[in-house]
Amino acid sequence: MLQPGAGEKRLASMCAVYIEFARSNPNLYRIMFGPDIQHWNEHATLKQTADASLAVLVGAIAAAYGLSKERAMTEAVVTWATVHGFATLELDGALACCPVKHQPKPSQLVRRPR
Repeated sequence: MLQPGAGEKRLASMCAVYIEFARSNPNLYRIMFGPDIQHWNEHATLKQTADASLAVLVGAIAAAYGLSKERAMTEAVVTWATVHGFATLELDGALACCPVKHQPKPSQLVRRPR
């Protein structure tokens, strides 16, 4: 059983690591998620790794909020899309026009399920 708030702290840490990975490895990040790999689902090792990574996020969300795996999957996709979108916007320079004081911290990208 997680301590109160520990689940959200874990999720915030996961978001921070995701963004830091994108910042530190922009070319690899773009290869991993860009259009260069076609039909990635047909690559068994890649699919297994992607599924395992998503399962970690689903499990963390389920534990943090006491959700079923099915509900946690939906929330995981929303969380991933948010964090991925932020990382991609940052890498593409789209956030450069935003004053730094207005850019969210990775911990602010975690949201409570409705």
